[in-house]
Amino acid sequence: MARGRRLPLLGGGATVIGIVNVRIRGLFEDSVFNTAVSFILPFVAFVPAEEFGASGVLAVVVTGVVTGVVTGHLSPRHLRAVDRVTEALNWRTVSFLLESAIFLLMGLSLEHLLDEVDEAGLPSGHGLAIGLMASAFVIVVRMLFVVPLVAVLERDERRAAEIRPVLARRREKLARHYAHVKVSHRRRAHIRRRFDRAAADADFLVTETLGWRGGVVLAWSGMRGAITLAAAQSLPVDTPYRAELILIAFVVAMTTLVLQGATLPMVIRLVRIPGDDEERLRSEYGNLLSVLAESGDKALTAAAPEAEPDVVERVRSDSLIGTHEEIGSSPDPEHDEQREQYIRLRLLTIAAEREALLDARSRGTYSSQTLGAAQRRLDLEEARFQALSEER
Repeated sequence: MARGRRLPLLGGGATVIGIVNVRIRGLFEDSVFNTAVSFILPFVAFVPAEEFGASGVLAVVVTGVVTGVVTGHLSPRHLRAVDRVTEALNWRTVSFLLESAIFLLMGLSLEHLLDEVDEAGLPSGHGLAIGLMASAFVIVVRMLFVVPLVAVLERDERRAAEIRPVLARRREKLARHYAHVKVSHRRRAHIRRRFDRAAADADFLVTETLGWRGGVVLAWSGMRGAITLAAAQSLPVDTPYRAELILIAFVVAMTTLVLQGATLPMVIRLVRIPGDDEERLRSEYGNLLSVLAESGDKALTAAAPEAEPDVVERVRSDSLIGTHEEIGSSPDPEHDEQREQYIRLRLLTIAAEREALLDARSRGTYSSQTLGAAQRRLDLEEARFQALSEER
């Protein structure tokens, strides 16, 4: 389970595209237009790559992976909550439709592909045999790649176990040193954050180990599909043996999808991969909500003198500060002044809670699953009150 971290140094033009994409979209206040811009991004990556003779398909894949990371890290600061909620829903819908259409087209195009191979004077059986051998090859290569990967991770696990007490001693030594030396609050916070991040990384490597069981599952999870076929289809029409190459890619995709995809659950059961510790995840989520609620409470307390006490108490009881249950309802819309105060204070507390969430993410002390759940909760709550604010 990954930990929440800062934006990694991914490098390359895709990172620049991702950053520019988020910054430009942050200027728009229309969710529909904002989502439409995100749909344009794949074409922005594909067209230049094709013009320069590179693979447009690979450019789109790399850009999608990199910009996904960039957007996930930058969007809470630059995009509105309603934009994030709308984009996530629309992209899930489009992804489902496209994936379904791709596999439908794969089946419909098989007969036509076999005809193309026959017209080229190539034996179809020859292409099928090469495709099966290629499937076995890519499966074996992935397994061979995973072996040193697991070894490296086990080495990192041992190092992390050794460094944990060292970090604890250094933290205590530094605390004693700063007790007698005047250091700015910003400097103290920076050093504390670095120690928290290092300790969280060490804890993650020790507790969330991959092991040989995880290595087996990882090695058997290398299914090929739409990207493999799209890359083969992007070959120039004058490429020698193009039809046979596409057939081989088709066989590799279907073999790995059917063989590995159908047997992956059985492999997971055979190696006895433990499931998520639901109790630990609930406890971690509750702890994170408590941290966010504390930040929201501080912001609400600071703004309380400017609002009516009844409104402040209603905000306190309806938000994360008062409960970890479902979001409460807003006051009676007939009381316009109280309603405006309530919405303003709810948005104020949500903003403080989001800052605390981003700080927790930068420290790496919570799992990505927990951070994502808290992020979605804040997004839904903020989107709701942003909509109420715009109705005024």
